[in-house]
Amino acid sequence: MRMTLFLTVVLAGFLFVGCAEPKAVDWSQLFPDKDGVVASDTDESVSDDIQTDETMPDEATDEVISDEAGDEVQPDETDTVEPEEDVIEPTDDTTEPLDDTTETEDDALVVDDETPDTVDADTVDIDMTETDTVDIDVVDVDTLDIDMADNDLADFDDDYEVDTPEADIIIPDSDDNMISIPAGQFMMGCNTSLDSNCANDEKPYHAVTLSGYKIDKHEVTAGEFAVCVADGACNNSGDRQYYENSENSSCNLNASNKGTHPVNCVTWYGAKAYCVWLGKRLPTEAEWEKAARGTEGQVYPWGNQTATCALANLSSCGSGTVPVESIEAGKSPYGIYESAGNVGEWVNDYYDSAYYETSPSNDPQGPASGTNRSLRGASWGSGAVNLRSSNRYTYLPTNYSVYDGFRCAKNN
Repeated sequence: MRMTLFLTVVLAGFLFVGCAEPKAVDWSQLFPDKDGVVASDTDESVSDDIQTDETMPDEATDEVISDEAGDEVQPDETDTVEPEEDVIEPTDDTTEPLDDTTETEDDALVVDDETPDTVDADTVDIDMTETDTVDIDVVDVDTLDIDMADNDLADFDDDYEVDTPEADIIIPDSDDNMISIPAGQFMMGCNTSLDSNCANDEKPYHAVTLSGYKIDKHEVTAGEFAVCVADGACNNSGDRQYYENSENSSCNLNASNKGTHPVNCVTWYGAKAYCVWLGKRLPTEAEWEKAARGTEGQVYPWGNQTATCALANLSSCGSGTVPVESIEAGKSPYGIYESAGNVGEWVNDYYDSAYYETSPSNDPQGPASGTNRSLRGASWGSGAVNLRSSNRYTYLPTNYSVYDGFRCAKNN
């Protein structure tokens, strides 16, 4: 009975408490720093640095993820937040090149069709393929590289190597490719004491005194003559034919890769026109012979030894010319190249077989008149006997041949 009464009282108390209205709680007073967020005092798993969505940083995905080898690993697209792009403004250090001229790191100057009057650089590349007239005054330039494929007219004031599709052209200078021959006496004609092949037109052996002069170190090349043709000074548009203009492959002017070979197939008029174009002239016979053999009357430019392929380009050595300055052992006492063989050379004189019998002893200029002009030196088609320095032969000035070319001279 007592136990039953006790349980009844306890049960009634629970029911009274459960039906009572709950009291409102001001959470902001309990947690003034966390609006609407409740953390239990006993929940140690909640960190003090919990952040809401509003303060969650976007840059959390900016870090580059790498594997153990150090290679970059692309994060999953669904978890990646694109970083803002860094915009790099260009600086004022970049300088736009000029329209027609570009300076490179190697101090090279590249020039297009509109060429400046004066250029100053270590290397100059000029494109002249689409321009008709180019006048260049080059100052302090070590290398000049010009493409002249379709150029009609070019004026140069110095000596430069030029590459074209057909040949390596050496733009001639008035002095750089010349050798000075000092004034003085030399013995001219066939030296009968050393030479048993003397022809009548080489006699008598006689003393000649010449003023000082200069003569080309090598025979005029096909590349050099081509520049004169391009300039209009050596073309065939006038009354005289200056060179063979057919597609004869034996003529170096029309042949591929023969720019440094001596020009051939040139008439006496073409040879003269080229020399005059450069302010030079053709040498006299006497000037040619002194430069070729020296003053002591030796038979060949190199001495008295019979011509061989080691000394000259003659008929037994092959078929055709060789590049100028190829045969070092065959130079004359003055350093003249290929004055025996390779190509025969036009000189200024009219030819007279008896001229030596009456010629002046000082600066002979050849006969005052005549029909034929003289040539000296013989060619790649000649035998050794014709390469003797005293040998003379002759053609009409209108003739041209695959065997003959020329070199120029000028007064000191």
